[in-house]
Amino acid sequence: MKKLLYVLTLSLSIINPAFSAPPSNFTDAKVIAKQKIYLDQASSSMGELYCGCKWTWVGKSGGRIDAESCGLQARKQENRAERTEWEHIVPAWTFGHQRQCWQNGGREQCVKDDPMFGVMEADLFNLYPSVGEVNGDRSNFNYGMAAGVAPQYGQCKTKVDFDQRAAEPLSRATKLRVW
Repeated sequence: MKKLLYVLTLSLSIINPAFSAPPSNFTDAKVIAKQKIYLDQASSSMGELYCGCKWTWVGKSGGRIDAESCGLQARKQENRAERTEWEHIVPAWTFGHQRQCWQNGGREQCVKDDPMFGVMEADLFNLYPSVGEVNGDRSNFNYGMAAGVAPQYGQCKTKVDFDQRAAEPLSRATKLRVW
């Protein structure tokens, strides 16, 4: 009987995390992403999303970019270029701007008043560490070709076309030399 109880307890301790509730807000999602998804990937060969830079964790949910690891140079915002931020692959604007809360006060209002927006904003499949300045420059632009745009961030291959409101991210094939 003790063996059965031991096996049952062990099984539940393994299965229980699989049934955990997802984070309900962006703040919690960043902490979970850092602690459970990207904890050991800061210095991996993939690097962060936009430039492939290595980074180190600092504080609860963010980090510092190693600009030398990828040839990153700040375009305008040196401090923001040095920090890791959490990028929404699908911008919060895309899934939020048609919601009533957004009409009544933008993202801040949705965070405050709309639990469904909080769940969408906290979707762990939609978050990835990125260079802060590139994250800010991308804004809510969709991904697309930035033809004719010169490199903006040193050796970083991501480009932002401010006129066409498009961001062309780093090709992972280029980063991994799999072409």
